[in-house]
Amino acid sequence: MISHSYTFTGFAFYWDGTGEAVFSIGNELLRQPVGNSWTQAVNIPWSGQPATNSDVSGQLPAVVQRNNEATCFIIPDRI
Repeated sequence: MISHSYTFTGFAFYWDGTGEAVFSIGNELLRQPVGNSWTQAVNIPWSGQPATNSDVSGQLPAVVQRNNEATCFIIPDRI
């Protein structure tokens, strides 16, 4: 998985592995597909709005590379 948090308003991620990937939130039974590029990334805003597939490629110029480092997201209970 490749992910980033942007402008402290949300985070986005996509799958860069083989095969397909899905995600779910909390104990929800609904599984949703994960995109495979920044133009099809899963976007989850901190406001608690539902996760959507979005083009977040416009945020990338400001990204700081953290390759080979662990990333931990603390996700609010509302999501």
